[in-house]
This record gives sequence, structure tokens and C-alpha cells, in this order.
Amino acid sequence: MRLKEVRVILYAHKGFTATINKMDEDFKLETISGTRYGFAGEYVATDLNGNQFIVSQEELEKYYVPVQKASQQQTKQLSPFEEQHRKLMYENMAKGYQEMGDINLEEANASVHTYNDGLEELEQDEEVISIINKIY
Repeated sequence: MRLKEVRVILYAHKGFTATINKMDEDFKLETISGTRYGFAGEYVATDLNGNQFIVSQEELEKYYVPVQKASQQQTKQLSPFEEQHRKLMYENMAKGYQEMGDINLEEANASVHTYNDGLEELEQDEEVISIINKIY
């Protein structure tokens, strides 16, 4: 599938940044999780690693925020060193956000495991079992 060359805007999502292209016709997209089919008016997001996926208008408005690349914000010409430094800085920032998302996910999973462990203990407690048996 070939993306139409249009004004590409960089978007930030909770866990990553991506470029977004609005498709003007139905399309087929090969992704890391298989073949996906999209419709005219939907979007193809491409993350910094080149992974592509389909995003609806609703998802775009709900989960993504348009951001500008540093070079679009600059009014002066940067030296190659400054350009490289700025690029690395933003890549590191994006990685930091990804790591924060991973940490939040780990904490959420730990909470679920703690909750489930507590339920298992309650299910083995004879007093709790007798109360439940009286109710049901």
C-alpha cells in the first residue's frame, strides 16, 4: 500500500508518537499483526519504528494530540550538531514516555495479581466459605 504524500503532521499518543495520513480511498494494510482493511476517511498511523496501524476519526480525536517537530518550531537555522542533539533529545523524550507507560502497565498488572491473590486466600478461608454457603 502506498501512502499519499500529503502534509504529514506528527501526533503524540500516550505511549508513542506517530505520523498520521488520512486515506482518501479504501485500502489494505500489512501490519506486524497481519493484514488489515481500512476505509476511505480512516487514518494510517506510522510510529517511529515504522510500524503501521489503522486509526479511526474517533480514536484520533480521543487519543492523539498533534505536536510539531522541533524543526517546524525553529525560526533560526540549526547547525548539524544542534539538529542531531535536538533529534536525540526528542527521541529520548519519546522513549521516556514509553517507559513511563510500561511502568504504569506493570503497576496495574501487579495490582491485579495482588487482588487475585487476595481472592484466592479468601476462597480458601473456611469462615468465608461458610458465610458464602449461608448466603447461597
